Amino acid sequence: MKTRTFANTGCWLLVSSLVVADILYLYLLWYLRKRYVWSGNTYTDPVACILRYFTPVAVVGVIALAVRWRFGLVGKQSVAIAAVITLFCTLSPLAYGLWLWHKWHILGVDDLSYWAWWL
Repeated sequence: MKTRTFANTGCWLLVSSLVVADILYLYLLWYLRKRYVWSGNTYTDPVACILRYFTPVAVVGVIALAVRWRFGLVGKQSVAIAAVITLFCTLSPLAYGLWLWHKWHILGVDDLSYWAWWL
């Protein structure tokens, strides 16, 4: 029983790392809104880190929960909740990045690939 509990906790820790990274990114944005920051890297580098490192870790957690569900060790709702959390926490920084691209088109460059170099 303890091994089962530790494995479930490990899977949820993998998923929660993405949630914590998103919350810290929101805090960074709240902190930066009070300051006059010209560099776009300040806003986009954390998004790249979240998408490159934390999202794959959370996906591994969801896959591990799905494998455990296949063997009957966790419920279907655990896998669904973890998948929804991972999807939401992945799409929210992406949506913010696209909003920045739309908002900062003031330089006359409207090509999305020019602004999405950090992905």
